[in-house]
Amino acid sequence: MAFKRSSSTAAIPRDPVQLYRKLAETNNGPDSLWFHQGTVLQDWHKNHTGDGDVAIELPTGAGKTLVGGLIGDYRRRAFRERVAYLCPTRQLARQTADKLTEYDIPNVLLIGKVRNWNRADRARYTAANAIAVSVYSHVFNTNSGIGDAQLLLLDDAHAAENADEQAMTGVLANAVRLAKPTVFDTDIEQARAALLDTPHKPYEAALVFLGQLAGAAPSEGNGNNTAAPDAVWIFGNTTWLTWEAKSEAKEDGELGAEAARQAGGHLRFTASQRAETAPGDSAALLVTPQSRIHASAHAVAESHVYVIRPDSVVDLFDRLVRAWRTARTRDPASLTPADLAAIFAVEGALPSQWLPTLRTEPLQRDEPAK
Repeated sequence: MAFKRSSSTAAIPRDPVQLYRKLAETNNGPDSLWFHQGTVLQDWHKNHTGDGDVAIELPTGAGKTLVGGLIGDYRRRAFRERVAYLCPTRQLARQTADKLTEYDIPNVLLIGKVRNWNRADRARYTAANAIAVSVYSHVFNTNSGIGDAQLLLLDDAHAAENADEQAMTGVLANAVRLAKPTVFDTDIEQARAALLDTPHKPYEAALVFLGQLAGAAPSEGNGNNTAAPDAVWIFGNTTWLTWEAKSEAKEDGELGAEAARQAGGHLRFTASQRAETAPGDSAALLVTPQSRIHASAHAVAESHVYVIRPDSVVDLFDRLVRAWRTARTRDPASLTPADLAAIFAVEGALPSQWLPTLRTEPLQRDEPAK
């Protein structure tokens, strides 16, 4: 878990450990902190409260949500800072909010479309009366919903880094074929033309090629199996992305429930085919030009399904191509994953940079603000 902070002033309560002793008198959480939790919190309070960025690594099941929540609540109470606890997915954000509530740490869940956020909840966050629990894209985006946070708690921050590392390793593997000039330029031209057009077969093939540019290993199509996703991108055990493309749909058409169900089942299908469990940071992406979405599609959609517009796919393609062209000016065989990451970061072509932009339109609709 990583932390980013701004300014602070004098401190009350004395420290996060003392804060939990008080909370434990009335909450539904454990009676006391585990020894390692108390040790981490005391070390942070003694040695790192003035640091701009702090990373705390704890294994799964070691209570990192409570540790992060107490640091956030301590700073909120002591310094009246606006605090945001960010998770990779909405599902994890909900789980985190439930946990913080169990610990009696004041929080508000701010996910989904910003315009649908509960105004009272947002005001509690703004006034530093509660921690905002949200997802990365509501901060690291041009249309940020909570970009004014003074302290960011980044849950599973290593997941994005791992996806980047997996992707750069995949790029090096894919470069054995794609870096050849006779292959690269031809494939680029054909794939971009397909993504700008509507016929589904070339479009689906272009999505597979796009996954190879992104460093997915493998990036594969549906093999003419109508139950399979149109494309699957695998970034090791960090992130899986499944694609359902409605490229032939009309812009003035309406996305229906059947498409939502189809996209929602793709991660389960892929997990079954691979005999593996999909990583928690996985998503199902539904590409469509349709301007309207039927209420039934929102109603049946699962939390991991996101609507993607065709121009966003082309934008990602162009970013990746620019990064590849730069990399190809050097000998790809001589580049390390770190070298590639530096090149791709310039173009916003790392998964940690482009994945949040593909998760800005969840198909599942949260309850509108009252």
